[in-house]
Amino acid sequence: MDNFTFLKEKYPQLYSGALKAEQMILVDYRSAGNSIRILCETVLRIVTQKYELEDFIRCRCNKIYASNLVLADYLKVYCNKSLLEYASSLKPELRNNLKLLKFKPLRAYRVPPGFPVDLSKVSLKLSDEKGSYYLRMYGNDCSHEYNETTTFVVSYKATVRQMELFHYMAQFYLREDDVTDPYDENLIPAGGSEICSYEVPEDAERTGCIMEYTAFRKGPVRNPYVIIRKYEVKPELYFWQKRCMEAFLAADGPANGTPEGMASLNVIADGEDRLFPYYIIAYEFERKPQKLTTELLGRITYEERLRICQKLACNMYNLHRSSRPIYHRMLTSDCIRLCDFTSSPKGWVPSIINYEFAKIYRPADEPGGTVFPQLQEAEANMPPEYVKYQAPEFSDLIEGNSWAEIDIYALGILFEDVICGEISSRRPDLGNLKLDRRLTDLLNDMTEKNPEQRPDIQEVIERLEKINNKDDKKNGSSRGSGQGSLISRLFIKFFGNQQEFMMERR
Repeated sequence: MDNFTFLKEKYPQLYSGALKAEQMILVDYRSAGNSIRILCETVLRIVTQKYELEDFIRCRCNKIYASNLVLADYLKVYCNKSLLEYASSLKPELRNNLKLLKFKPLRAYRVPPGFPVDLSKVSLKLSDEKGSYYLRMYGNDCSHEYNETTTFVVSYKATVRQMELFHYMAQFYLREDDVTDPYDENLIPAGGSEICSYEVPEDAERTGCIMEYTAFRKGPVRNPYVIIRKYEVKPELYFWQKRCMEAFLAADGPANGTPEGMASLNVIADGEDRLFPYYIIAYEFERKPQKLTTELLGRITYEERLRICQKLACNMYNLHRSSRPIYHRMLTSDCIRLCDFTSSPKGWVPSIINYEFAKIYRPADEPGGTVFPQLQEAEANMPPEYVKYQAPEFSDLIEGNSWAEIDIYALGILFEDVICGEISSRRPDLGNLKLDRRLTDLLNDMTEKNPEQRPDIQEVIERLEKINNKDDKKNGSSRGSGQGSLISRLFIKFFGNQQEFMMERR
């Protein structure tokens, strides 16, 4: 999905240039303005060549060589109705379809300080002198009418408007199906990724995430599939938003600097630039991540679903028992993505995402050890279908340290969803499911109202292994003893040889 598919077949170089300029917007919008100006010039050069207007424009602009023509020169002619009519009269058989270039009015937005045109008070049409001046303000000296003009537009919003202008110009002159689509800012490639789809996430009210994208990165990359989450930077929430990813960035573990089971994370935009109003992060995957839904679980056997629970327990173990323990604190079915490795012994591999409210353990005297009040707001905004994941003591422990028990409760509810194969707002009646009695007891213990009676994550893993070790017994696999051997066996069972797996992830 992109904004410039209509250029792909007939104008492949222009299409490629448009995508590169778009991608630059999120990482360097100052330079993107210059690239977009060049794209605008390219469109007008194509039209100039088609209608044989080069000599006409050169004479009108007092330029000796065609190579000296810049965007301002083209705009003087293409935005001037009388000049175009005169040019058409010189070669009517060739130029009878020549169209006057004019842009639809743009919505007002906050103008960067020092910008000489008040965009909120003018109807920005290129036939207007102010509109033409607006377009010239991008890029370097050669994009302006006079070389001594060196004012630049430096604003993300302004650069997006510039891309809108190019998008309209390209459709106006080069699109052959007479369709004019609006420019979609949500399709701007992020982090070198092509956007496949996007939606307002279900946790938007809780987390402040205004858009979630699924994307794909072409080329020889280890993790080509990406989930991108975009947050609007607000002054009152900025420090919290910046800190909310700390669990990822500060965690130390064997795979890519994060404990196993956490999708690798990159920060695309850190939100520190006041003229770029977004904080953008990307979760990376080796295979296409799929949401945990009833439909997906319906295609997975009961035995595989039970193994998914074991893998989720391993993931949580790596969070809780890492050198700097990490507690998710807002675990729901929406925080899980499954990757299909069923063509290999790995099977379905789950990853935990959405760490907006995660807490990384710190000593009490270390900076950042406090719990932020946004967690209380998140609890209040919890959608009804996710309320069941919250432990009864959640509100009482806002200022406490017993976050491990909170995660165990949510994980127990999540196990019920996975094992029963249904994601709903209600908990299933375990008595009607004819489950192994040991499994029923484990689920009941994990969701005990009294947090002190819940098992820790190591005990959960040990009990799950005993429940699901029938195949191991049949194969006569040997048993080690101790925590180290348990975790090593589970890694080998689910992910292959642990050392090879770590090397692959690197």
